Amino acid sequence: MTVFYLVFEVRPSRLNHTHVGGAYVHCWIRRDSDDAIADHLAARLEAEGWAVVSWSQPAPVQREELLADEDALEAFDMAMRDGEALQLHSWIFEGDD
Repeated sequence: MTVFYLVFEVRPSRLNHTHVGGAYVHCWIRRDSDDAIADHLAARLEAEGWAVVSWSQPAPVQREELLADEDALEAFDMAMRDGEALQLHSWIFEGDD
């Protein structure tokens, strides 16, 4: 199996995320092919209260490519072990000016 990497931009779609303006979600997922990966992850994010704004195309990634990035390497290893890993990097809602 291959680990694929992609990034989603999301915005809150539920009231419990009102202090968050949005987020980038870095995703690593272990699959045989990249078929329907984005659809699977988008459904998961939407179920957790996020509206998907955009996403990158899934790209296969090798562990050796990540040796200089400890966080990415940890996520890759988690995806290999558990099937997927998501890292959310959010920003705070600053309101209307």
